[in-house]
Amino acid sequence: GGDDARVGRPVRETPPPDAGTAELLRSELQRAIAAGRADEATRLLDNGASPHATAAGGDSPLHAVARAGLAELARTLLQRGASLGARATADKSRTPLHAACHHGHAAVVEVLLAAGAEVDAGEVANWRPLHEVAHTGDLAIGRLLLDAGASVDARADGGWSALHQASGNGHAPFAALLIER
Repeated sequence: GGDDARVGRPVRETPPPDAGTAELLRSELQRAIAAGRADEATRLLDNGASPHATAAGGDSPLHAVARAGLAELARTLLQRGASLGARATADKSRTPLHAACHHGHAAVVEVLLAAGAEVDAGEVANWRPLHEVAHTGDLAIGRLLLDAGASVDARADGGWSALHQASGNGHAPFAALLIER
């Protein structure tokens, strides 16, 4: 314990959890995030839950946080080594940035971009985060992505650009934003 360091013995690290405990921590972490209980999720991380542990379908804790809109918890996960480039295999290989954009969480988008998220990362059909936002028409998030260098001209499979997506979904103000850039 704490006396070890004063008498010259190395301080013991907490051992990693065994497989059963790790699985329990992973599922409890996912539950806490889904319920929006950031304090509980942080406590679980403090007690050994991995910021990398994926749920069924390859969903990382950072994906779940991005979908739930928990910006401070996203920051905590990133500080503990969560991967910005994690891919949710059951969700078309989308990144956490795709998830935050799709669900309209500007604060999470800001955290992810500030941490260095790839603004033009493509998923299986080559949709970029800007395509996700063009689908919903969220101007604030669109501006964040464009200010971070998102390509207006990037094409998804089939040749679809964000402008096609915005126009096809009736988001004229978003289409205008793309045209002016």
